Amino acid sequence: MTIVVLDRVSGPLPPYSEWLRDGARDVVLFTARPAAEITAHDVGAYAEVRCFSDYARSADVDRAVFDLAARTALSAVVAVSPADAIRAGALREHLGLAGQRREAAITFSDLVAMRGRLERAGIATVPCAAVERVADVYAHAGRWGYPVHVRRRRNGWAPVSVLRDEAAAREFTRGGLSPDLQWVPGLVMEPWPAGAVRRVAGVTAEGTWRLYGVAEEDGPPYPKTPYMEAPYPRTPYPREGTEDWEEDVLAAAGAVLAALPAADAHPYLVELRRGDDGRWLADTVGCDVTGPAAGALARTLGADVHRDAVRAQAALPPTPHTALPTILPTALPAAVPATTGEAVR
Repeated sequence: MTIVVLDRVSGPLPPYSEWLRDGARDVVLFTARPAAEITAHDVGAYAEVRCFSDYARSADVDRAVFDLAARTALSAVVAVSPADAIRAGALREHLGLAGQRREAAITFSDLVAMRGRLERAGIATVPCAAVERVADVYAHAGRWGYPVHVRRRRNGWAPVSVLRDEAAAREFTRGGLSPDLQWVPGLVMEPWPAGAVRRVAGVTAEGTWRLYGVAEEDGPPYPKTPYMEAPYPRTPYPREGTEDWEEDVLAAAGAVLAALPAADAHPYLVELRRGDDGRWLADTVGCDVTGPAAGALARTLGADVHRDAVRAQAALPPTPHTALPTILPTALPAAVPATTGEAVR
């Protein structure tokens, strides 16, 4: 059996073949990295390595996976970058492989889709609405009042602007939302959050959610993965008072995760905000183990979350978690063109 890895991650090349060596006879790497970078690494453990110059936008990567599946039996498609999640989900569906499907990937990528799913499940969320035209900015601001928060709709939901009054809205929309009328920016608006924030790390084990409060106080330096020559902590990060974390926060986070199509053994970071009525509102649920959230997840779970996510997508057991045992049991809801891309080996 063969595992194919889609690699869009920046920084040093992760040791995918080492992480997956107990899960398949062969590991194949399809990457956005240039061939010059790949040849600087020892890639002898991979059965095949291909570099794609237009990795993000081209269908060549997908065709290469289909061609590989026609030549050998695939057991998994691994892709931990959020920008690759939808592509990987569609590939798994087409090939009949286990793992996250396309719709589930959209849920975790698209903030409007995520909060919409939670609301349909009866979970209170921070209200939001898509911004597709200038009129939407004024309509949403009129609905909630200023200030309002504009952020990216997909893949990390980065902040774009805070509009504190109508003058700020006029300045923000001057000239339109994009220079090209044929291009619609992926934006979302929400009321400016004023309540307290809590973050909870969650991971499943045998169908049960294990939830841990994330310390917001200063901690050790951002954990670096083993391939960056600095090991993750193998003992719990000392978090004063976290054994008695607010029960309502853990309950809210558990309800959020149980309502989403989460993957077993994959780490997630739930962010909650206190609403005006005192309830905890679901803000975001992140599963990016390569971005800023990775540090908080690694400290809290006491594990190499990047490695764990890669192994989870290949249906392999994670490394042991050593975080403090603040646990809330929650049951889980239950013919192709020829290969393209530059072959490195």
